[in-house]
Amino acid sequence: MLVLVGKPIVGHATVTGNTQQITLRKLVFDTLPTEQKNTGDLMEWENSTPLAGAGFTAYDVTADYWAVYDQTSGNKDAKEAAAIAAVKNISTVGKASVVFPNTNTGGTTTLNLPVVSNNKNAIYLFKETTTPAGANAEKSVPFVLGLPVVNADGTNKSTVYLYPKNEYKPTSLTFKKYGVGLNSTGNMEDPKPLANAQFILKEKDGSYYNTTSGKFDATAENASKFTSGSDGSVTAANLILKAPSTYEFYEVDSTIATSASQSATETTEKYHYSKNPVVTAKTVRDPSTSILSVTYDYYDKAFNKQLDKKSAEAYNYLVPQPKKTVDIPDADIGQEVTYTLTQQIPLDIQQYTKFGFIDTKSASLSLGSSDADILNSLKIDGNAVTGVSPTIIKAGNMITINFSPEQLASYAGKTITLNLKMKILPEAALSTELPNTLEFDNNFKIKNSKVAIKTYGKTFNKIDADTKKPLVGAKFVIKKGDLFLKNTNGEISWVASQSDATILTSDANGLISVKGLAQKNGNTTINYALVETAAPEGYVISTKSVHFNADDGTIILEVANKLSGSLPITGGIGLIAFIVSGLAVAGISFIYYLKRRKEFNN
Repeated sequence: MLVLVGKPIVGHATVTGNTQQITLRKLVFDTLPTEQKNTGDLMEWENSTPLAGAGFTAYDVTADYWAVYDQTSGNKDAKEAAAIAAVKNISTVGKASVVFPNTNTGGTTTLNLPVVSNNKNAIYLFKETTTPAGANAEKSVPFVLGLPVVNADGTNKSTVYLYPKNEYKPTSLTFKKYGVGLNSTGNMEDPKPLANAQFILKEKDGSYYNTTSGKFDATAENASKFTSGSDGSVTAANLILKAPSTYEFYEVDSTIATSASQSATETTEKYHYSKNPVVTAKTVRDPSTSILSVTYDYYDKAFNKQLDKKSAEAYNYLVPQPKKTVDIPDADIGQEVTYTLTQQIPLDIQQYTKFGFIDTKSASLSLGSSDADILNSLKIDGNAVTGVSPTIIKAGNMITINFSPEQLASYAGKTITLNLKMKILPEAALSTELPNTLEFDNNFKIKNSKVAIKTYGKTFNKIDADTKKPLVGAKFVIKKGDLFLKNTNGEISWVASQSDATILTSDANGLISVKGLAQKNGNTTINYALVETAAPEGYVISTKSVHFNADDGTIILEVANKLSGSLPITGGIGLIAFIVSGLAVAGISFIYYLKRRKEFNN
C-alpha cells in the first residue's frame, strides 16, 4: 500500500501558495518491493518499469480526515493513522475530484492541486481508476496525500513526486503434449493426447520455477513439476514473467516417458525423448498497454522446428517396429530366397544418434548378396535414393548395416527397405526352422523381427512285393510337374530332361532318400512323383509313378517290385481274375456239350 501524508499539516506549518504541482510516476514490478516509502522527492526504484496508460482520480477528503483526526485521542502519529485508515475506505460519491491524465510512456502524469480546502490543509485520496491491461488491478491500492509537502526550510516543494506501484498481471504458459504411438503394422500412427508426462520450467540463463515461492529460484533437482492432463494440456499458471525474456520447458522422466535407453527385453515400452527444451516461450510487452505477449518455439509432429507460434505442442514417440519377411518360406536346398528388411524411418529421426540393422542368420543359411547387391536394393517408399550411404559389416553369421540419421532426416516417416539373398545349405536339418532375425539398433529401444524358413524331404523303402525284403539297386528319378530333380553337391535344381536328372538308387536296406525339397508353393502343397527307371536284377520295373508330398523324412513310403515271371499282384487283371475267366470258358463248353448231346439223342 502506498501512503504519503504531506507534512506539516494544519496547525504545524504555514501554507504558502495556493497550489502545489503533483507528479505521479507509475511503476510496475515483477513483484512489488517491500519498501513503500515516498519522500515527495525524485527516487530510484530497482527492477521497475514505467507503466503507461494508468489513470488516477484525486478525491478531496479534507473534512473527513480532520474530523477523525480531531476526535482521535493519543499522540499525533496515532491520530494520523486513524484518520488515514478512515478516509481510505469512505465512499467517494459526491466528493470533489480532480482527474489526472493517463500516464505517458514514461509512466508520468502531472496536475496542480489546491493545498487548502475549507481553510484546512488539503487531504486527497488517490484511486487508480484505469489500470493498463498488462498490470494487475488488484495490486493497485488507494493512497492518501496531505498538502502542502515542504522542504527542510519550510518552503513548499516545487513538485511533489509520488510513486504508485503495481505488479504485472500473472501469465499462464501452456502447451499440449501428444504421444505418437504405433498402429497394428508397427508403424507410427496419428498422435493422441498424452497424459502424465512431466516438465520443469526454466528462465533461460536463470533458475527453475518453484510453485511454493512463486519465483524462479529453484535448481533443476528441486524445481516444481508440471504434469500433462488427460487432454495432454500442460499449464504453468499465475506466473510473473519478465519481458522481453525467454522461458523453457524441459521434459523430465515420468511414468510414461524416458530419456534413457530401454532394454530390448522390457515388455512395456515408454515413450522417448532426448532434445530439450521441448517448448520455448518468448515474452514481449507492449509499452503502451503493458500487455504481455507470448510466442512459442517447438518441434511439430514431424519434428520440424516451428517458430513464433501463438500456441505450442510437444511430442513423444515410440520406436517403430522392424519387419523381416521372406518370399519363399518353404525352399529347396540351394534355392535362392529373398529376405526383405522393412523399417519406417521415425518421425523424430533427428533425435536418433544410432540407426542400424543387425541381421543374424542361421548357420544353415548362406548369404548370396554382395555389398553392392545390398546397397542397390535400398529403397525408400519404393524408390531408389541418393545421398544415403550405409556402411556394411559382415562378421560370422551377422550382417550389420549402419545408416547416418542425418542422411535420413529428410525421409522422416517414410519406409526404408533392403533385400538380402540367401540359400539353405545342404547340412540343414529337415522340417526345422532356420531362423533369420532382424534387430533395429537405435539409442532408444532395440526391437526385433524374426522369420524362419524350412526345407523337407522324403524317404522310400524298396521291397519285394511278396516277401517284403528290402531290395538294393532299384533306380529312380524325382519329378515335379514336367521337371526332373538334379542334385549337385547337395543343392537342388530342376531340369527339363530326364537324362540330366539325378538317379537315386536304393541301398542295401532298400532305402532311397531325397533331402532339401520345398513342401509348399505358397499355400499349395507341392505334388512330387517318384519314377522308377531301373528295377533290381530279376524284378519287373514299376510302370506307375509313386506320388508323394515332402515331409520331415521320418515317414517311410514303401515301394514294391515283383520278380520277373511272377503274376502281378497289383495292377492289371490279376491271378484271381485269370482263374475265374478260365472256369467260365470251361463251363460254357460243358453246357454246349450237354445241349448237343440232347439234340443228338432226340
